[in-house]
Amino acid sequence: MKITLTADNLVDIMGEYQYPTRLQSIDDTHVVQQTATYKGNTVSQGEQFCFDKIMVQRGGYTTEEPLTIIAKGDRPMLGMHFNLQGRFQESIKGFKSTVSYQGGEHMIGYVPEPETRFHYESNAHSEGVGVLLETAYFERFSDQNCKMVDQLLEAIHKQSAFRTPVGGVMSPLMKNTVCEMVKNPFSGLTKRLFMEAKVLELLSLQIDCYDKDQHKEYNRSRLLLEREKLFYAKDLLEKHFQNPPTIYELSKLIGLNEFKLKTGFKALFGNTIFSYLSDHRLSYARQFLLETDKSVAEISEMIGYSQPQHFATAFKRRYGVPPSKVRTTAH
Repeated sequence: MKITLTADNLVDIMGEYQYPTRLQSIDDTHVVQQTATYKGNTVSQGEQFCFDKIMVQRGGYTTEEPLTIIAKGDRPMLGMHFNLQGRFQESIKGFKSTVSYQGGEHMIGYVPEPETRFHYESNAHSEGVGVLLETAYFERFSDQNCKMVDQLLEAIHKQSAFRTPVGGVMSPLMKNTVCEMVKNPFSGLTKRLFMEAKVLELLSLQIDCYDKDQHKEYNRSRLLLEREKLFYAKDLLEKHFQNPPTIYELSKLIGLNEFKLKTGFKALFGNTIFSYLSDHRLSYARQFLLETDKSVAEISEMIGYSQPQHFATAFKRRYGVPPSKVRTTAH
């Protein structure tokens, strides 16, 4: 694997790093010290640890002036990124939009043709940790009934770019795991095993975080749909107030069970279905009394009351006067 760093306004290569194609021995860890220079000044320092199908990168950038760094790889990459400090923008080949990262954010994604532009402002400083996995390493997690894994495997199969939504905030446990991996106190085989354990831990934490975000998004979508159904229920009640559907019929018409219909309606509109329907009927009755010459009995029947006295009682309770006095009171 080879990674090349260049600046967008320079032909000179800032850094070029060659990594073993595959390390066979379980205790064989290849360490690469990385330094990138721009106009004679060091803008990046870090190191990479490579072992079987995994590469862990740690380091950062410090710039005195606005700078765009272009990183190109010579093979498909599946990677996790944890931005510990600083702010930058990122443009990845295969994605239409440029995204911004803040300190404490993370992502995971796959690109079949690695070419990323990192945009830094003047006097910027950033630090982060990245993990690159060979696709063969990740493919062993197939058939695990996990949405994010399935999406990444589908991207690998189709050779299409995929990344998790921008703005994922690192949990305290995720931050602690990254710091433990960076401070790895061991050497030799123990160092390699400790680092791989932390890589798998971070992968599991990202999967868990993504699944929770998807669950939240599902809940948001479900609540929006329920809200639309409740507005539809209100519209049906207003349209058919003279002969309204029963709670059971209304729940079937809008596709919500009776409990969600009753509790959701009250929470959204501040009234029970019965009270809302009664107020709506009485409002229409008052309008008919003021704008027509129809009798109280006729209006009572029009709005769905079978007994005029029941209508008169409800009307007086609502407006403080009996329906027979509305016209004289208004004048």
